[in-house]
Amino acid sequence: MTTSEARRAATENQAANEKRPDLVICGLDASAWSHNAADWAASEAVRRHATLELLHAYEVVNPFTYGGAVPAVGYPGYIPDEPGLGKALHAEGLALLERVGEELRRSHPGLSVRTRLVQGDPVTALRIESGRAGLTVLGSHGTGRVASMILGSVALSIAAHNPAPVALIHPDQTASGSGPVVVGVDESPNSEAAVAFAFEEAALRRTNLVAVHSWNDSSLDMNSPDYPVLIDAGTIEQEQRVQLARYLAQWRKKYPQVPVEQAVVHGRPMRALLEHGLQAQLVVVGTHGRGAFLGVVLGSTSQSLIAHSACPVVVVSPGSPD
Repeated sequence: MTTSEARRAATENQAANEKRPDLVICGLDASAWSHNAADWAASEAVRRHATLELLHAYEVVNPFTYGGAVPAVGYPGYIPDEPGLGKALHAEGLALLERVGEELRRSHPGLSVRTRLVQGDPVTALRIESGRAGLTVLGSHGTGRVASMILGSVALSIAAHNPAPVALIHPDQTASGSGPVVVGVDESPNSEAAVAFAFEEAALRRTNLVAVHSWNDSSLDMNSPDYPVLIDAGTIEQEQRVQLARYLAQWRKKYPQVPVEQAVVHGRPMRALLEHGLQAQLVVVGTHGRGAFLGVVLGSTSQSLIAHSACPVVVVSPGSPD
């Protein structure tokens, strides 16, 4: 390789690894559920004037590595493939990416679609590659590791710690939904990223935003005839509404074109999120917070939201770009 070729290759490699808010990455496998997620990702990329990258990762069994899998090319622990090992998986992956890429180019004229094939653990590949993107999209079911991770601990780990927001798409969810964008708000600094993402999505979709805020008071919950509670629940709820309105004021000012509805509920937020999600285009939640929202994504509650939401769920970690 000549000096000029080496410099060009280094420049291209650097560009490929730079952070790109206008990049949507979709994990792809051979399942119909994954194809549905890819179609949703394509529509989202069009909406954002972004490039769509389809990522397919395949594992090759190797008895000399822990767990029998070859780590991804270019990632820690990678060893060169033995002659002939994984050729079929490699060919199938290339064919899958080419076929789905062409389908999306035809169904979304003008969309820039590129593909990336990685040998190794899909979870590791998605985490590393999505660090360059503004949004990562995954299907809820499918074949192989990319598909099976969504309702398990690996999916929650990716959603909770991924450097980019993660959209989780069910098989029957389409990109052409109507209704508002719903976001869980707890007013903590860590919820800023989720709220910022939700307002931006509502602006892009030209729809309104529903801010769901939940509050709890153990003394009210333990009320009994023998120990009457002197605290007025209505007063507390009104105070919560005032605080929420004050918190949202900065976002209303930044996004004056987005109508905002407040939903203040007493108790766990999951029911309110699911109910508002019935008529929504999107439900957005953060990975960390305080109070009732602390366990929305990091525990079993998150699995319930992902599994039962009538619309796509986007999980935004504090480090995700807004």
